[in-house]
Amino acid sequence: MSSRSALQLTRRASLGVALLAAAGCTGTEGQTGSGDSSGPSTGMPSASASPDLDASLVEQARAELLGITDLARRTGAAHPGLGAIMESLVAMHEAHDLVLAESAPDAVAAPSGEVPERRSLAVSVVRRHEVTLQRQLAEWAGDADSGPLARLFASMSAATAQHLTLLSRVGR
Repeated sequence: MSSRSALQLTRRASLGVALLAAAGCTGTEGQTGSGDSSGPSTGMPSASASPDLDASLVEQARAELLGITDLARRTGAAHPGLGAIMESLVAMHEAHDLVLAESAPDAVAAPSGEVPERRSLAVSVVRRHEVTLQRQLAEWAGDADSGPLARLFASMSAATAQHLTLLSRVGR
């Protein structure tokens, strides 16, 4: 994979997150009967949208994002040939974390394990963590009480799935 391809996907993922945050998750001011119970400015859950559940989901998501970001960063440093794809993963996860950080500022990274010395094994470890994260994001999308939070998790899951497609090509 060229660094240009990784850069283009990173721009696309970042733009998608920014657009989602701006268009779909900025709240529902002025809407009535929408069934959406997000707050007016952040798009995160309001008091009527089971704040305990949604806050817990955001904290869990941030912990997983911080852990996988750390793993991708360390993998790229340990295996320079993987730098472009790992930088792309880091950029995507940092963009996702930035959207969630306001609602859960004190998240602690989930453990992500060691980076194997063998390149192919390192790619497998990152891929396994990414698959788990992608599935978890999809599950959280279904569990979230807030419509905007559910859409955000679904979008994050889709972006992660796109990156998994690229990651599956590494090492072929």
